[in-house]
Amino acid sequence: MIARLFWSVALPLVLMAGLAQISVPPRVLVRDEGTDQSSINTVDCLGSSVTCTASGAVWSLTVTGGGALGSYTALVLNTAGTDSAYGGTVCSNTFPRSLSGLGAANCSSVSLATDTSGTLAFGSGGTGLAAATGDTVMVSSGTAWIAEAMPNCGEAGTLNYATATNTFSCLTDGGGVGGGNFETAYLAFSAQQMDVLSTTTVNTTWVTATSVIVCAPQATDADGQTVENYYVTPFHITVSNLVGGASFDVTVLNPTGAGGTFRFGCTGA
Repeated sequence: MIARLFWSVALPLVLMAGLAQISVPPRVLVRDEGTDQSSINTVDCLGSSVTCTASGAVWSLTVTGGGALGSYTALVLNTAGTDSAYGGTVCSNTFPRSLSGLGAANCSSVSLATDTSGTLAFGSGGTGLAAATGDTVMVSSGTAWIAEAMPNCGEAGTLNYATATNTFSCLTDGGGVGGGNFETAYLAFSAQQMDVLSTTTVNTTWVTATSVIVCAPQATDADGQTVENYYVTPFHITVSNLVGGASFDVTVLNPTGAGGTFRFGCTGA
C-alpha cells in the first residue's frame, strides 16, 4: 500500500523532470511582403548566388549575380546566373511569329489568307478593289483602278472604248463610218433667198479627238417642218471642233434658204 502511494507521487515528478531536460528548437516565422507564410525550424540556402549568414538572433539572405541592370540599353538575358544584352534575331524573307525564352525567333512566311486584311490601296501598289464583279475589267483612270463593265456586243457589234470616260460600249456596223453613239443636232435657219450657214454645238461625253462622226437629216414633220422640206433641201453637213469627252460642232449649209429648225442625226465613235 505504501509502495503504490510512493509511485503515484514519484512517477509524475520523474516524468516532469525528464521533459524539462528536452531542448525544443526555436521556431522562425517567415513572412512575404508582411503576410505570414509559415513557421520553420531550418533555413537552407541553395545556389551559388545565394548566401545565408547569421549574427546572433539575426540571419541575412544575400543574392548575388544580378548585375547592374540599369547599365543595359537592350533586353537582358540571364544564362546560368549571368546577365547579357539580347543581341536580337533575324528572319530571312520571313517574319517572326513568336520568340522563345532565349529570344530565338519562330520565323514564318506571310499567309495572305490569315495574315492580311483590308484592301491594298492603289497608291500602295494594290487595286483598291474589294470585290471582283462578273464581266468587268480593271481600267486605270490615272488615279485609281476602275472595275469597268464589259458589254455583250454580239456578233454584229464592235467593242468600243472611250478614253475620256474610261467606259466600254458597243458599236453597230455603219459601213466603216462608226455607230453605236447617237446624238441629235437642232439647227435653225433664217428664211433667205441665198445660201445660209448654221452651226450648233452638240454636248456629249463619248466623243474623242479622233472620233469619226457622220450626220444626216432626220426627215420629220416636227419643229414646224414637213418631210417634203427635207427631201427638197440638199443640205451640206460638216462636223468639226471635236473636244474629247465634251462636245463637237455641226455646221450645215442650206443652199435653198429654207427657214426654220431642222434636225440632224449624228452617229460615231
